[in-house]
Amino acid sequence: MRNVETFAVGVVVGFLGGLFGKGGSAIATPLLSLIGIPGFVAVASPLPATLPGTLVASAEYRHANLLDWRIVLWSIGVGVPATVLG
Repeated sequence: MRNVETFAVGVVVGFLGGLFGKGGSAIATPLLSLIGIPGFVAVASPLPATLPGTLVASAEYRHANLLDWRIVLWSIGVGVPATVLG
């Protein structure tokens, strides 16, 4: 039965991701946890979908010259260490 529930979560998250451009961790993690997926797996499962989407979007922004490199560097310089420490 969990396969059907997991598939349903994937459909909902995929739909919201396509509609709003976001949906991965913010929605998938709690929903997967609610249906009984272990926490570690629920946290890690959106990552394979999030990374390609982020890379594609970043490339489009870069090609359109819409990236503020100062913010990118600050995000990497502060965000990566904060993530590791967290």
